[in-house]
Amino acid sequence: MGNIFEVQGRIRTLAKLYSGQEFKVRGISFSQWAFNNYDPSGGGWHAHAMIEANSLEECGEKFQKDLLELTDRIAFVSQCYTACESEPYMITPRNENPQNLFFYCHTSNRKATGLGFGKTEQEALVKLEEYEVRGNAFRLLREAINAPWFYTRFSMLVAALEAMAGENEFGDKIVRNKKYIRDVILKDVALEKDIFTFQDGLRNQVLHGKWIDENRHANKDYISMIFLAIKKYFASHHDVTLNDKIINPMRNPSENFEIWRGWLKPMDTSEKLELREIWELSKRFFRHRQDENASEFTQKFEILIEPPKQF
Repeated sequence: MGNIFEVQGRIRTLAKLYSGQEFKVRGISFSQWAFNNYDPSGGGWHAHAMIEANSLEECGEKFQKDLLELTDRIAFVSQCYTACESEPYMITPRNENPQNLFFYCHTSNRKATGLGFGKTEQEALVKLEEYEVRGNAFRLLREAINAPWFYTRFSMLVAALEAMAGENEFGDKIVRNKKYIRDVILKDVALEKDIFTFQDGLRNQVLHGKWIDENRHANKDYISMIFLAIKKYFASHHDVTLNDKIINPMRNPSENFEIWRGWLKPMDTSEKLELREIWELSKRFFRHRQDENASEFTQKFEILIEPPKQF
């Protein structure tokens, strides 16, 4: 028999759960995070589960998998914006844990930093007027930059590649110019195969609604690789040079999360641990670390330097 872990997480959504509408699916209980009549967003949902697992890692993977799949379905059923990625969560072992230690993931959506639109950018914009447009590439690139999530960004970037390459006639069919994408834009045979190979290429899996093959496609930053190749293509073939010293290009006003993970020890081991309260305290603490000694967060919790080995 494994350990019993209590898990609490958060979902961002415009859907509201009024009093008495709490429910449970797959062993996860959902309730309103907070409710304010003056807040049309509803404040999100609180997710709670008791999970039996052999380790904290196994517990976290199971909870995140179920929560992500349910979040996909909640978005459809509620017809509202819904997301659980980059949200806070905490896991508390309930066996042999007299100190009430818990693993905590703090997240904070920080404001995006803007970028200057100076001489380099203005010259590039004017130079683009000379570009021979084959397809709707720049609308697709804008959609990719404005979207915060992987699936949308990837789909739009791949469509932009095809728009830039144009089409070829192949017998009685019109097909994308695969050779131009591979040899001229991407200049990377392996990357082109990873994206466009029939059946197990990432484009096929994403656009045909298949599960992504994690063994093949995990740990590859397709978004950065494609976008960098597009920038290099415009620089080398159309004399349109973008600033290549920018950190974190494709900047977006949302989904700019700072994340901290670690073990915490409550000063009062008998106190009930609520993710809502801990997240509010930790937001103030991580925002104003210079006031660490006076922080209510550090008065309530000790940050453990060495993680406990028994979990």
